[in-house]
Amino acid sequence: MLRTYLDLPEWLLNTNGAAKTQQQKDLELTGDQSRRASSPAVHCGSAGHTAEAWLRSGGASKSSRFMNVFIDVLRLLTVHKLCTWSLEDVQYADPESAELIHHIVQANIPLVLMLTYTDEATLPRELTPLLRHATKVQLLPFSEAHTADYVAETLHRDHQYILPLVAVVQEKSRGNLFYIREILDTCYRKRCVYYEWRENNWVFDLDKVFAVFESPEYGSSVTTDIISKRLTELPSASRKLLAWASLLGGTFSFDLLRKLLKPADKPSAHGRLPLFDKDECAVTALDAALKAYVLMPAEQDARFRFSHDRYLTAAANSLDSEWDTQLMHFTIAKMITSGEEYHDDSTLGSKALYMQSRHICLAAELIKTKETIRAPFRDMLYQAGETACESGARSTGIYYFAHCLMLLQDDPWDDNKPDVSYQETLQLFVRSAECYWHQGMFDEALSLIRTTFQHARDPCDMASSFILQSRVFAIRGDSFG
Repeated sequence: MLRTYLDLPEWLLNTNGAAKTQQQKDLELTGDQSRRASSPAVHCGSAGHTAEAWLRSGGASKSSRFMNVFIDVLRLLTVHKLCTWSLEDVQYADPESAELIHHIVQANIPLVLMLTYTDEATLPRELTPLLRHATKVQLLPFSEAHTADYVAETLHRDHQYILPLVAVVQEKSRGNLFYIREILDTCYRKRCVYYEWRENNWVFDLDKVFAVFESPEYGSSVTTDIISKRLTELPSASRKLLAWASLLGGTFSFDLLRKLLKPADKPSAHGRLPLFDKDECAVTALDAALKAYVLMPAEQDARFRFSHDRYLTAAANSLDSEWDTQLMHFTIAKMITSGEEYHDDSTLGSKALYMQSRHICLAAELIKTKETIRAPFRDMLYQAGETACESGARSTGIYYFAHCLMLLQDDPWDDNKPDVSYQETLQLFVRSAECYWHQGMFDEALSLIRTTFQHARDPCDMASSFILQSRVFAIRGDSFG
């Protein structure tokens, strides 16, 4: 179970090839089936996931002590192998991830840890103390001399010839290497830089360069608009493909994209979705995006990813102006919970669960409006919330539990109504209140607790809420409530 939870290879924690018990085989079979099924194996309100089970466990959710387990396994790995970790853009790390990094450093585990960030002021407070003993390597923008070397190497010309072009490139890029490449690529596509066969050399037209990059303000640099313009120059089919790809995350399956672009049954509002016309082909659209180097192959077959995160950001930012983003998330959420169409085996375990649950959260309003039976969506969110809380990421768990509560029926306490389970509702309220209490959001916790007092059927169902209420009052110093 530890190997499955941490997504480790089977051989790592294998007990010298010992024969597996029947219970271990059953657990592995259940894990395989849950990964293949469209609905999660955990159901809120089922055995082991009720308010009564929470009460019997001692009034606390089960905890896998993820941080301690993670650090112990990491220490075991570093004893046998040299481990080097590179974590990029840690200024965007959530508090739980930042705390885990902090504890890894404090545990004196022998590994090389490389962190990248843009500005020290934006770092989480857990990571700031680590910089005192760290070796800092500051990556500065290219100077004009560096840019001249880059352009001269690219065009295979001497520095004296390319000096006027270098001046424009340096002014527009401010030494940003990504923008230097984009500017040169744009010059090539716009025929500002071309190969002159008579001279047997690469040449450039400076007037065309000025025309392509003219701006209302003198000395202004290029922005992300240059990336957005590049995406708009792609064929319509490729832009539709990139629209779906930007919602699917880092890497994505080409087969999944084809099903989204050409669904078996088109929705009623398909005009607001990036769907292919009859004469558009997914292979041709993908080929154009690959040739433009916006997409590139991933490590696995038939899987692709954006070649740079700026392309992903630009594609995602252009969605709202062209398509109904919420409807796109709703389409993906329906595919996740409806059955056999959604197959994306790029990630297994908790990462895949979080990625799938994210689409449900972002389409929660549409799901509540369009779907009368919302239990499959709630099951997915509940499992994601439970997994996050067991890993110590309670702020993430709150996000999933809050949307799970949102997808309850208008009267979620009456078992006689469709898509209503009293035990599911009670467990959701108790688990959400516990998460709010752990995060110090006492007003929200008390609001959920009072609701359970109003609708609980007997004192036993209220017991867990009374325990949480007493904890909130104790922290507030209110002994009498």
